[in-house]
Amino acid sequence: MVEGITKEGNRYRKLTSVLLAGVLACGTVAAPVAALADDGTAGTVTINGNSTNPGGYSAYKIFSGDVTAGQTPANKLANIDWASTNMAKAVMNSINSIKAGTFDKTELAITATGNDASMASAQKAAQWMHDNVTGGADGTDSTKVNTDRSVTNKNLQYDAAAKKIANAVYAAGDAAAYTLTAGQAASFADGYYVIVNTASVTGTDEMGTAPIFTTAGGAPVTAIEKTSTPTVKKEVTDDATGAKLATVADADTGQNLAYTLTGTIASNFNDFDDYYYQFTDTLSGLDMQNSDTSSVKVAVDGKDVTTKAKIAYNKDAGKLTVAFDDLKDCGVALTTASKVVVTYNAHLTAAASTAAAGNDNTVALTYASDPMNNSHATTKPDSVKTHAYKLHLQKQDRSTNKALAGAQFTIQQNKGDEGTTMYVKADGSLTANKADAILSTNDSGVLEVSGLDVGTYTLHEETVPANYNAVPDSTFTIAATYNNNDATATLTNTVAGGKDAFAGQLVFAGLGNDQASANAAKGDNATAIASSGVVNVTVEDVKTVEMPLTGEQGIMLIEILGVGVVGISVAAAMRNRRKDASQSQVQA
Repeated sequence: MVEGITKEGNRYRKLTSVLLAGVLACGTVAAPVAALADDGTAGTVTINGNSTNPGGYSAYKIFSGDVTAGQTPANKLANIDWASTNMAKAVMNSINSIKAGTFDKTELAITATGNDASMASAQKAAQWMHDNVTGGADGTDSTKVNTDRSVTNKNLQYDAAAKKIANAVYAAGDAAAYTLTAGQAASFADGYYVIVNTASVTGTDEMGTAPIFTTAGGAPVTAIEKTSTPTVKKEVTDDATGAKLATVADADTGQNLAYTLTGTIASNFNDFDDYYYQFTDTLSGLDMQNSDTSSVKVAVDGKDVTTKAKIAYNKDAGKLTVAFDDLKDCGVALTTASKVVVTYNAHLTAAASTAAAGNDNTVALTYASDPMNNSHATTKPDSVKTHAYKLHLQKQDRSTNKALAGAQFTIQQNKGDEGTTMYVKADGSLTANKADAILSTNDSGVLEVSGLDVGTYTLHEETVPANYNAVPDSTFTIAATYNNNDATATLTNTVAGGKDAFAGQLVFAGLGNDQASANAAKGDNATAIASSGVVNVTVEDVKTVEMPLTGEQGIMLIEILGVGVVGISVAAAMRNRRKDASQSQVQA
């Protein structure tokens, strides 16, 4: 609203008065507004910062003038003039970039303030700001100029009038009139100011305020930053139930897991010329098959924008990045409630850790953080842990504890997370082909397999060492309880059979930290420390020995003696016959 404007020379100084309170005092675009307080010291300005801002503000003076007290609304600014010629040119050129031809060459050629021409152009600029920057009931503002995304001139697309003016003021070259600390009142001379962050906003979880416009010099002014910090969350889908889990999952080698990344945006996103936005996801113990990113999908508010994103996967570094140079160009009209969702699949690798701490997979969000420059900041990372387990099998003689090499086993997973029955291969992956899953003990009688999922397994001895008896089939169970509400979720409960659970069998198991002692034939049951994530199974074979029959040696001796006696008797009889025959011949 303009009161008493005339065209009669010096009468401008006396008669021009613009209702800046509620017009300029609260005139921003998607920015915090100056809320006038009724108490405190006149002429003070206080900025209440939020925890996402490093603090420290600079106030640049646009207009000088005289604040008239005792009027409604408060803080009217009369006798408006430019604070400097630099400021005059910066603001008028900025307005012309939004609405061409608003100021002519003569007005732009200003060389001094404090004269009729200077005051006339200042009044005109104030009127234009009143007409084109309107305050919203929720404290946000919108411009009446070029809010349509179809405008071909990108410099005008989505650029709020106040934001463009603030940028021009910031770049005008004038020194800051005042500096402020968050939460502390500062005394200002009468005038109209724009307040911005003093330093670049680049720290973790930091977010710069949108420009704050305010009249100062009358009633105390308190402004609250109108901004919010983007957030990011990572989740994994439970392969057994299909539910999304915030912090933890378990899997076997080669198993695909579905991950979801969800990011929010700053409430003042519209104050950025280009709203940079990038997910950086670090995969530990995971990989994308052949570095294929075809499973990566990106959506904004439920609409697929995958083709608008820059997607890259670095296999060596284990990093997936999904980026937008300007999220406002994604093809979806953003709102302060907009969410960006990335989904992808990755499988557990044979190199995944089996320690109970799990494999920590993290995501962080890098975003445009200061509307006044190209600064970027990054959120604190959010993580999901992926767990896998290891089998350490010791094959030994039951009587001597001697290690037995050359034994062959199959390990069958019985209805694991996925409700399937499969055989475990040497790398921990699963197969339906039993022939591909024959596992052998080494010279130390040890068989180790990493990358096992939770579930129940049946151990079958396929080939037994020579002169030993096979043990009957036995089962062991890997089970874990996680605290899913804890971002540092670890294994908090373990079950793996235990010696007592295998009573009467020749197999016993335990989940322990010390593999060697846990695998001793007289080892403890399954109450050992869980920090290793190792399932220890001991398989004891009984040696076969061919025992002689009772009395077998005596019988053999008698038989030998009997044969000897018979032989001697036969020989004697033959000699007697020959002797009798000879005597008969002599007598004849």
